[in-house]
Amino acid sequence: MIKRIISLFISTVMAFSGIQLLSPDELIDIFFETLYGIPFTSSSIKGDFFSEIGENDIEVTGKNSGIVKNRLVVIIKSGTGFSQKRELLENQNLKAIGWCAPVDIFVVSCSQSDSGSIGKKCRSLMQNECVRLAMPLVVSKNAPQGTPNDQYYLFDDLEKCNWDELNPDGSEAWLEMINARQAWDYEAYYNPVKLGVVDTGFSTRHPELKGKITFPNFWQKLLNFPDYHGTHVAGIIAANRNDGIGVAGICSQATLCCVDWSPLISWNSSLSVLFGLAAEVKAGAKAINFSVGKSAAAESDRLEMMENVINADATLTYYFMSSLLEKGYDFLCIQSAGNGDAYGIPIDARYNGIFCGIDENQDFSVVSDIPYDEIEKRIIIVGSTGYDSENGYVQSRFNNVGSRIDITAPGEEIISTITDKSYLYLSGTSMSTPMVTGAAGLIWSINPEFSAEEVRDIILSSTDRVSAKNDSLPEEADAIAKDIPVLNAKLCVEEALKRTYPDMGTVSGKIELNGEKNAVVSFNGKEYTVFSDGSFSFVFDSGNGTISAVFPDGTEIFSAEITVAAGEMTEVSPEPVSEIIE
Repeated sequence: MIKRIISLFISTVMAFSGIQLLSPDELIDIFFETLYGIPFTSSSIKGDFFSEIGENDIEVTGKNSGIVKNRLVVIIKSGTGFSQKRELLENQNLKAIGWCAPVDIFVVSCSQSDSGSIGKKCRSLMQNECVRLAMPLVVSKNAPQGTPNDQYYLFDDLEKCNWDELNPDGSEAWLEMINARQAWDYEAYYNPVKLGVVDTGFSTRHPELKGKITFPNFWQKLLNFPDYHGTHVAGIIAANRNDGIGVAGICSQATLCCVDWSPLISWNSSLSVLFGLAAEVKAGAKAINFSVGKSAAAESDRLEMMENVINADATLTYYFMSSLLEKGYDFLCIQSAGNGDAYGIPIDARYNGIFCGIDENQDFSVVSDIPYDEIEKRIIIVGSTGYDSENGYVQSRFNNVGSRIDITAPGEEIISTITDKSYLYLSGTSMSTPMVTGAAGLIWSINPEFSAEEVRDIILSSTDRVSAKNDSLPEEADAIAKDIPVLNAKLCVEEALKRTYPDMGTVSGKIELNGEKNAVVSFNGKEYTVFSDGSFSFVFDSGNGTISAVFPDGTEIFSAEITVAAGEMTEVSPEPVSEIIE
């Protein structure tokens, strides 16, 4: 009831004081909505009806799934005119309560109030020449994607951390595991980039996110209700790195375009997430982070009951993506693989729904002519990995499994921002996913002309280690589990640079550290991080130059003249400075 009052208040504010903040298309659509009940332009997105769904509006069709009574989802065929849309709704006694005009989809109220009559109405609508697809508004139980642990400590100064990428440990371990520090060595090449996040609400007041949180439009700004989960995800991606406090985001130069998709009751609809996708893409976000999913509401022994929900998810998701592609948008959807079922037992990641639910065995011809591989090229599914000194990289015990997972990133005890200017450790694939989104941001900040397909290829091909499947999996999960590559931000950045600047070459070598750490190698005025075993590698423009290495106290380790050749590896075999002097 409180949220309904808030929604009414927001509508009133928009009507009387917010109208001057709207675009011309939005003003036109307000006029036509007032007169005719539907928008006129192809840019309007209206999703506030989600806030009006209450517990009594749900018909439960499975243990954790259901449909919304008196609601239908109608996908209109592309090219259908305004008058035809009006006529369709009037003749079918339907009233539009929400829409995503960029993809020609309407959510309508109807007189049918149970699954049987709603299904019959959908079949009737499918006979209309203007209708591409009609289906119930499917919902599933909402479940958290992260497990809180409020014992945390921070690093106040990144430069003073005891960095050791070969033995990740401490609050900065996740940054060590993905070689973030080495990726930051190329900061001179980075430019501002816009990334999308569809999650629970976002804190705009956290010092680490100051000036970074934006919204696709004024409506979304008003409908943002700050929450710990969305703020935590935002911090992993873009928390300020050079402010000397708290935590560091992998892509701190990013601006985040945020959509609060969160339900107002204990049920949610994937459609609200997809409305967020359309809003993000329309606003110009390159990669969009989706730390959401359904698997935490599933039960391992009742997965067949979720098939209809998963297939409905996949159909809607495929339609949304293909419609946006047809309109010339290019984007990358990055979703979490999920944290097991309702009991934390890992299951097939496809049961996490939305983008996870799409696979090549399904028939999407009813909603799109876009081939499957064009959709697949714009999806990355992310699992969670941990690390220990004995076993190396191993997938988290809660991590879902199966062929849908493309890559892993750290997801255990990740510290990041939350509301009230605080910090919190959380575990889950929700934490792994924004690391991949951040890496995509680094790549696009180097070259905004990269396509989504190229960025995906860079991320998935620029790896040098794998995360082994967990040995504690139940039999069914173990049968479909596999080793999965681990994100390497350094290699992603270097591959992006080499594709952007073909005259670059690679320099590598190894020096004796004698127990010291945090040495740096300098080449032609730029510094590069040395690993704790003394090894180093970096990419640089072809040509001649002086390479040297120093300890943190300024002591020089070696110095030499080298030539970097385009597209080739230059191996450096340093001699100690004392030997060079002799």
